[in-house]
Amino acid sequence: GTSVSRTTDVSGRCFVILETAQTAIVTATAGGVTATITVSFTNTHPVASLAVNPSSATAAQTIYVTLDASNSFDAEGDIELFTFEAFPPAGITVTGIGSSQDPVIPVTINGATGINSVITFTVTVRDGGGLTDKASATFTTVE
Repeated sequence: GTSVSRTTDVSGRCFVILETAQTAIVTATAGGVTATITVSFTNTHPVASLAVNPSSATAAQTIYVTLDASNSFDAEGDIELFTFEAFPPAGITVTGIGSSQDPVIPVTINGATGINSVITFTVTVRDGGGLTDKASATFTTVE
């Protein structure tokens, strides 16, 4: 969105600020002289990071893990959404996956009874400007 504000200080100087998500224009008038300054902001891509805890476990019918994207960051500090996905092999299901404003979510793996089953998890982080980045991590069943 765009915001416009106007301020007059005690000495009669007038300041007008026009601000958008990526630009701020400040116009100041004093003594009949007007000066305008334009400041542009650049939105940089966030950087996604993902860890699975634990990253491996003994094969079992039900396994609980945590997906942790808390090391993801954005230079502007405005990560708005974490979207988690799971890509299990046939016969294995994963519940608890989806979008969250929380970077850490618990998930349940069901039917991972075979040894060396690998599940790939991904997270896509989106910042306030709509830019995204993706990271992945794997979970493996062991004996």
